Amino acid sequence: NGSFPKKNRPLQIINDAEYIICCDGAANSMYKTNKEADIIIGDLDSIDSKYLKNVKSQTISIENQNDNDLRKALNWIAKNIKVKKITIIGITGLREDHTLGNIASFLYNKYDFEIEIITDTGHFYIIREFKTIQTSIGQPISLFCIDEKQRITTEGLKYKLENDSINLYNATLNIAEKEQITISLKLDVPVLVYLYCENEKN
Repeated sequence: NGSFPKKNRPLQIINDAEYIICCDGAANSMYKTNKEADIIIGDLDSIDSKYLKNVKSQTISIENQNDNDLRKALNWIAKNIKVKKITIIGITGLREDHTLGNIASFLYNKYDFEIEIITDTGHFYIIREFKTIQTSIGQPISLFCIDEKQRITTEGLKYKLENDSINLYNATLNIAEKEQITISLKLDVPVLVYLYCENEKN
């Protein structure tokens, strides 16, 4: 139940998607775009009953209250679908507790598929190995990790990391000095990378 995107890029991703999975109440927003989800996953407590009567979406009810609907969906995908990459839209905005819970999910859980998160103001990448990312010179970039045993080396950032450890706050607000940056990791521990992109035309 994050903010439904308004910018062209996330909306285009939704429009071009071959397969759409909605987390519970997000299906309400999807329905307003005249596009249906293939699957709706969650405890199904936030979906408009009128919506369910008018769509052909498969619904999967998972009652476990120890996981939020996003983690339920990710865990279901990991067990049931062979996929190399997923793009997630609409996990931020509206309620801050939902936003924090959603983002924290990627720092505590590892999945065998690549995950990219697109919002109206930026891109999140969850990386567990060497990664090259296309950037713009001067673009703000932040890195987050919960395991200080992880060691990170970067190229192309103003404040370079050289086999350094980071936490949830001491690697934020960096700046790209090249149109391509690289991030190398020592351990198979998730690192969250955020690129601020609000000034993009799309």
